[in-house]
Amino acid sequence: MSTPSPDGPARLHTAGIGSVIGGLLLAALSLLSPLSFRLLASLILLIGVGSWALEHRQHKKTHIPLGIVGVGGIGLLEAGGFGLGLDALSLGVIAVVVGGADVLAGGVLGRVGRGT
Repeated sequence: MSTPSPDGPARLHTAGIGSVIGGLLLAALSLLSPLSFRLLASLILLIGVGSWALEHRQHKKTHIPLGIVGVGGIGLLEAGGFGLGLDALSLGVIAVVVGGADVLAGGVLGRVGRGT
């Protein structure tokens, strides 16, 4: 059995921030842009990959890009007809809600883990 990672709550927290960012981008672009869902999801995915590459190059370790990439990847699946049939706005709202829950859970677990 493996031991739990002490930075797990921080990773959950930062990935949740990325999911919120990706969801907000997807929802806002779906309302303001004439681009198709597939192109919007591809753009979000590229933003996430680019931010991961920049972060990796600067030797930083947050998981914000992971959340953004997740929203873009799930968006591509949804746009391709392999998901639940959600549109871009619905997926963006769901990503914000789930990401917000991850941020809260990461904060609570971090405090519990520190004993405060």
